[in-house]
Amino acid sequence: MVLNRINNNMGLLDIKMTKKTNQQIYWVKDKKQANRFATFFVKNVDSKYISHGEIQDGRAKDFETWRSDLLPIMTKEFSQACDPKDPNVQLFVIKQGPKLCGLGLLNIYPERQIPFAVLQDLVIDRIHRSQGLGEIALTWLKKELRSQGLKQLFLESGIQNISAHRFFEKQGFSIVSKIMVSDLGPK
Repeated sequence: MVLNRINNNMGLLDIKMTKKTNQQIYWVKDKKQANRFATFFVKNVDSKYISHGEIQDGRAKDFETWRSDLLPIMTKEFSQACDPKDPNVQLFVIKQGPKLCGLGLLNIYPERQIPFAVLQDLVIDRIHRSQGLGEIALTWLKKELRSQGLKQLFLESGIQNISAHRFFEKQGFSIVSKIMVSDLGPK
């Protein structure tokens, strides 16, 4: 793998490319592509992906059902992540040639006692899963975050998303807490 620096209309970007498959990973700051990324997200997640964050952020109705208006919700989220005025919300994409194969959304907290980031989403195209793209993306992401002085990377994963749990554990993540919920019922 080689790391290239290029200057394009979105600014100076670090792009990681592999020799065999021409994979590229880079930060995105182009709001015009938000709907494309949202469409990709909606197409490549299922109900196993839903965790408490999806409910808290209004993406899902419950732990089994995405909201019917998920596409505009995600378009808005990705548009906000592509806003260069907010460096604490970042979006990166994974491409093979011109094809979008994955994306990641994260929040960055550089001013905390121990600077950290939260990987809100890591979504790989269904046909490209189990081909090493997630591992390549996380290796790139960890290097990027270390270069920004961050010390920890957190994430959450839906309770039913067993294959994602195994993947993240292989990538050096460990379980540090359990999130619990109690439905309070009607008013």
